[in-house]
Amino acid sequence: MEANTEEEEKRSLQCWPPTAGLLPWLVVIPGSGEEGQTFYDISESHCHVKNIPELQDKVVATCSYGWLVIAGYLISDDCFLFNPISTKKIQLPSLAPVFSYDKCVLSSPPDDPGCVVMLLSFDIGTVRVLFCKAGDVEWTRQVLKLHDEDGSDYVRSVGVHKGDIYILTWYEHLYLVKFDNSSSITLVDLKVDDSTCPTTAKFLLSLPNIFG
Repeated sequence: MEANTEEEEKRSLQCWPPTAGLLPWLVVIPGSGEEGQTFYDISESHCHVKNIPELQDKVVATCSYGWLVIAGYLISDDCFLFNPISTKKIQLPSLAPVFSYDKCVLSSPPDDPGCVVMLLSFDIGTVRVLFCKAGDVEWTRQVLKLHDEDGSDYVRSVGVHKGDIYILTWYEHLYLVKFDNSSSITLVDLKVDDSTCPTTAKFLLSLPNIFG
């Protein structure tokens, strides 16, 4: 009887909270070596402590379209897409050797053939990227140069709109990340026309909610 009770408690801990998927949740994932995750229910102001194996000792790089991009950094080189509601998992290539990233984006839902997972690391004048699609056996690595004259521009934000990835810099350049083929990308400077649109900020009003 005690064994059955322990097994039931274990299964209960590994189940998502009963209203998961219906409301936004605040999820606190502890550091390496600590077990369990805390889910805060905003509707009831209540915390649920769970132990979801897929989240143990992992880092959530981003959350888009209902999917988590699990991309370990220092903790693990394991990388995958995970849907917390359906519990479906899509394995991605290992992140070994370690790649330190500043931003992660998912271009579209994983069932879209054009879905791309991209990790970006920002440097002065350049952006280092890793990208892949579900089913790829390795990441494609590339260094992209920003189109400023003195090489001192820096990425301000990265966003996604209708499957396209955009990069906004502090010098108010707006770039479209163009995929030339499956293993090469270029930055297309959209060159906002100041005569018709005084600032990039005003231009971005036509692309709401893509930059966070």
